[in-house]
Amino acid sequence: MPDPIVDLEYIEFDGTRATAVRRPVIAETPWVLYVDRRELVTFMCSPVGLHHLALGFLLSEGLIGGLED
Repeated sequence: MPDPIVDLEYIEFDGTRATAVRRPVIAETPWVLYVDRRELVTFMCSPVGLHHLALGFLLSEGLIGGLED
């Protein structure tokens, strides 16, 4: 699983000048949720707590009624 925090170099603008900075940011990567071997959805998210994300999505979409499903 990828590291959820990566160092990223970017330009920061304070209203008058631009400065190159390197700071940690939360990484987002694509994750695909399969149901019955079929691709259901692709999430762009940080790679933390993916099982909670999948369960919440399935519940909110009405595909499961609870954890027993």
